Amino acid sequence: MLLIQLMRFKQHANTNLFFFEYKCSCTLQWKEIVLLQDNSVVCSAPPKQLGKDIEVISAKMPLEQQILFSDETRTRANLLKDKEGLGQLSKDLKAFAEKNFGEYWQVAIVRGDFWATFSHLADSSFQFHLNGRSYLFWKTS
Repeated sequence: MLLIQLMRFKQHANTNLFFFEYKCSCTLQWKEIVLLQDNSVVCSAPPKQLGKDIEVISAKMPLEQQILFSDETRTRANLLKDKEGLGQLSKDLKAFAEKNFGEYWQVAIVRGDFWATFSHLADSSFQFHLNGRSYLFWKTS
């Protein structure tokens, strides 16, 4: 028989994310799982660092949130068939951010060098480079 012990240990401030620890009787090791408020799983046993393919430009948000943004971006960007899909990718990433972290997120996808100046809420900005593109996320009020 497989037994799983689940313990809620924190909710990410002002979001729909809940972090749980669980211990499976088969491994007897504690692992972490992240659930949304609607109980859908975002990621199971998330890494404690960003993927090796992520080059951080600027990060003003908790690491757990950076991992979620970069993982979602990687997954969706890998589904792109051509550059015409970038507009939809931007909309999809904005929808992901707003569903999980509240309204008023801005998303930009840039190829090549860029300069950006903007205001954002505290702990709500993340810019990174992935596979030839830069991705900018920031939340306004």
